[in-house]
Amino acid sequence: MKLIHASISALVLFFIIAPEGFAQRTDVKPPVVLKIHDAVELALERNTSITQAVLSVSSSEARVTSAFGTFLPTINLSGGYTRYIAQGSVVIEGTPIEANRPDDFYRAGANASILLFDGFGRTATYNAAQYSYAAAELGVTFAKRQVVWQVRHRFLNALRARQIVDLREVELQTAQEQLLRIEGLVEGAVAVIATQYAQEVEVANAELMLEQARTDYLVARTSLSNLMNVDPVHVFEVSPDGLLETIDSTEMVRRKIALGSFEDLFERQLQSRSDIVASRATVEAAEASLKAAKAGYYPTVSATLGWGWNRSGGINSSDGTLSLNLQYPLFEGFRTDERVQLAENEYANAQIELRRLELQARSELQQAFARLEGAERALSAAEKVVKSARQSRLVSDERFKVGLENYSDYLTANTQFFKARINQIDTLFNYRMALYEIEYLSGQ
Repeated sequence: MKLIHASISALVLFFIIAPEGFAQRTDVKPPVVLKIHDAVELALERNTSITQAVLSVSSSEARVTSAFGTFLPTINLSGGYTRYIAQGSVVIEGTPIEANRPDDFYRAGANASILLFDGFGRTATYNAAQYSYAAAELGVTFAKRQVVWQVRHRFLNALRARQIVDLREVELQTAQEQLLRIEGLVEGAVAVIATQYAQEVEVANAELMLEQARTDYLVARTSLSNLMNVDPVHVFEVSPDGLLETIDSTEMVRRKIALGSFEDLFERQLQSRSDIVASRATVEAAEASLKAAKAGYYPTVSATLGWGWNRSGGINSSDGTLSLNLQYPLFEGFRTDERVQLAENEYANAQIELRRLELQARSELQQAFARLEGAERALSAAEKVVKSARQSRLVSDERFKVGLENYSDYLTANTQFFKARINQIDTLFNYRMALYEIEYLSGQ
């Protein structure tokens, strides 16, 4: 009875909060400056896939209540009133004789029946409903983890796009300043006009790259808005606050130790990944459903208690009955065989899906672990390349100023520097994503 009361209360609460909880508005404005934890909180509150997973839990809870109800008796009440508007007659040897019967007839009845035995089908069905309910709850947990992972991915992608925009703006400003300097050299007959033309091309290319970077940033922000279920017309800027701007070798070692070895991560994955645990619950539910289907091979035993009352012509009558019923289907057109075969297939498919999910999760985790190790090496190398490219650019610029180096050498050094900075941004993005991916895949 506690389960029934709890289910009724949950249902009432659901209808009370449903208009507010599920009629989500997309006109909610995100913060003007969005941090990564702000984006995660918005998505967890408003993402539609999480809402759908919560609704699935409500449906599973209703099935549990229904399965529990099969253990309880069914109670029926009935009543009726009849009035004869014309007297009937009885014909005896050709002579009609009017029937003498009352005009009003009242009746009422009640009966209660309960299923005593059905081959343990009800127990198996109830167990299957409970396992399905547990899988649905784990589905909500997995949906939330999936949303967190997706938000982090899209936020970091937007942050990378914004950092490239900042870098392209610096590149354009540098090219414009260099153009002004070269124009002065040309006017002073120190440099040839071809050098000015070449620098004008560099400025135009920098403008083009900046516009492309701005477009990429807009697309990345729109993708993030969609995941947070926020209208993309609301403009916001992503902020690196809460994230380390640079990661040195000491920080990488610390994070690697905190994650643990691949074997530790895999064991943690099998125990903590909500989708894997939910898949195990689905296997248990399929096994219970198979037992419920096999219950059709057994007889059913039920008991009925009834009471009836009649009133006609001022005469009352009542009676009570108690009956015990046994039913055994000798032949039902192979319908039970069909149900058992379908249940066996569902059970086998659930086992196959669990195994596939475990192997896929292990493979994905191994790949993510390899990407993390590669990102660590790339991050260290990118930092060295940026330092060398910056120094080479400074030296080339000074040599060009005093006429010891031609202009093409300076352009090459300048291009290499900005390319190295973009590579550094990409490697930092890849490293952060590898960390988040391992956390997601291992179920942390």
